[in-house]
Amino acid sequence: MAAAFLLKPKPIAPEAIRASVVRTPALIECAWQLPVAVTYQRELASQSNGSLCGPASLANAFRSLGEAATREDEVLAGTGKCWTGICVMGLTLDQLAGVARKHTQRAVTVLRDLTRERFRAELRRSNDPRLRYLVNFARKPADRQRQALRRDRHARRRQEARPASTGSALAMGHPR
Repeated sequence: MAAAFLLKPKPIAPEAIRASVVRTPALIECAWQLPVAVTYQRELASQSNGSLCGPASLANAFRSLGEAATREDEVLAGTGKCWTGICVMGLTLDQLAGVARKHTQRAVTVLRDLTRERFRAELRRSNDPRLRYLVNFARKPADRQRQALRRDRHARRRQEARPASTGSALAMGHPR
């Protein structure tokens, strides 16, 4: 009983959650007017279950680009992935890139191990109506990633060779 209590994560205060998310109607309205947001026509489909975040995101991006596959099942059709309607353990960005390539003639690129500077450069391009990004953020701040790597003796060499990552992304661009 004591072990279960010690392993339970501390709850996050509701005030902290509210403070971290912008819900100002005027700002949300401004966001819907941005070049890429306009292509979504204020329609974002939610994932049908917790394992389909990648396919749902891809379906939304495809819809905004005028591609044919605009639902999770259409995105997954013919890929051999998640054929039960559930993606056990989800899909990696590499797997999602493969799924995307099955349904588009656009260039699909996985961007990984981005430094903060490179990530910010990609963010500056994110309102180009010809491009779409699906982003998988690291769930820990970069300084925590560094601390975790330092604790792992086998990762020390990798830590020195690679900068801390803020996230990875799947980028879709111009037709190939």
